[in-house]
Amino acid sequence: MRRYIGLDVHRDYCYAHLLEAGQGEGRRLRFPNTAEGRADFVARLGPEDAVALEVSSGAFRFTISWPTGPGKWWWWTPG
Repeated sequence: MRRYIGLDVHRDYCYAHLLEAGQGEGRRLRFPNTAEGRADFVARLGPEDAVALEVSSGAFRFTISWPTGPGKWWWWTPG
């Protein structure tokens, strides 16, 4: 089942909001902004998942050690 995930990266933690197709309410996740935390998040993604990552100062740390994984990724800059 396809999930839509919005990802907000901060210095110490990453926050994600997951919406599953056909479901009204989403779920919130928080995981450490460390190599292990990012790798664990990406490992849980499936090939149908779509992830949007806010591109701001916190995102640079995430992308420098970008773990590879399935799914589709989009980047956006707020404001």
